[in-house]
Amino acid sequence: MAIALSRQTPEVPTLHVGNLRGEYLGVTASGGGGARVGIRAAAGKGRTFYTVNLPGERDQVQAVESANFEPRSTPWYAGAVSAKGRVFSPVQVATGQRQLMVSLSQPVYDSDGGVAGVFGADMYLQRLADVLRTQRISARGAAFVVDEEGMLVASSAGDALFGETGGRTQRRTLADSRNPVIRAGFSELKKL
Repeated sequence: MAIALSRQTPEVPTLHVGNLRGEYLGVTASGGGGARVGIRAAAGKGRTFYTVNLPGERDQVQAVESANFEPRSTPWYAGAVSAKGRVFSPVQVATGQRQLMVSLSQPVYDSDGGVAGVFGADMYLQRLADVLRTQRISARGAAFVVDEEGMLVASSAGDALFGETGGRTQRRTLADSRNPVIRAGFSELKKL
């Protein structure tokens, strides 16, 4: 089912599930209708990745992660457990994708009411940025979306949402916009 769901829309590329024992299953859609499946056993350190074309098919090992991957400490898992309900992760730059994303996650409870695990879905925000960039707005107006930290998520000016500084990816603020209306709006928002 996760493979079929991951194929439904490119804006939701990855589905995750992690449980209290540290087990993890993640499914990421890949080109050609296949998927990349990552699995971590409870006593494992890293994930083992497989390329699959059909549900249940795990015969092509793609890679074994050497670094420790602890699903219970990821923002999507820990955030949902802490909130005791559905939660969005902070906006972040998707690794290797050159676009912004968020994760939506929801805890799953056992029959005693304790957390059994967390289900999560990553969502790319490029379509939001594309919609805002293509909107007809007057020369004296602008539209933008910022996150709770004041970082740019999308703008009608088509501003770069992040850039490289000293080899590190850095998110941009409204002060970095090339549009004077957006910069002025940011200046006024800071006064609130």
